[in-house]
Amino acid sequence: EYWQINIPDIEQPFMQQEGTMYWLVIRMPFDTDPYVPPGVGWKTSLDHFEDNAVFGAPSSWEPIWDPITFEPIDFAFVINGSSPDTYCCLNITGVNGGILSSATSLVVNANITNTGTETCYDVNWSITFNGLIFFGSDDGVLAVIPPGVTKKVTSKPVIGFAIPDIVPSKVTVTADCVDNVCPSPTVSRDILVLLLLLEVV
Repeated sequence: EYWQINIPDIEQPFMQQEGTMYWLVIRMPFDTDPYVPPGVGWKTSLDHFEDNAVFGAPSSWEPIWDPITFEPIDFAFVINGSSPDTYCCLNITGVNGGILSSATSLVVNANITNTGTETCYDVNWSITFNGLIFFGSDDGVLAVIPPGVTKKVTSKPVIGFAIPDIVPSKVTVTADCVDNVCPSPTVSRDILVLLLLLEVV
């Protein structure tokens, strides 16, 4: 099965025209045994656009439908100007806070790391709370995160009330950017909050 197909060098590229729709076609050789289907897999897209994806051959294309929901199916692909050997990849770690006497005990901290090989630009991040948390959410943009570099982000001082399993509440940290080729990282944790005292558990 083909889990990912990269086409880094197109020998005779053509100039695309703005406003014109194009079909992306991937052709694979069939097995010599006519009873063995070709081992090609293609990840479906979460979003549907215009016509269904199709299978077959020129002049005999057949639309593809979800066999369970009977909804139209599209396939996922990405077009970028980067070599597949270089990429931006975001990861979130170190989501924490603590009921300490220092000022940092009143906030949630998180680390956003670029584990890829190319700089990530304009990284949008957010720290949000649910439940009986009245204040503390924050967001922002990190201009650049070079490869292998970790940037720390911090919430506003947290005010609220939350006890896991009694009055549950969560903190959620997200990060993403246009260049990110990895799944958009999202980390959620239960929190303990007694007005200004905070602990991520």
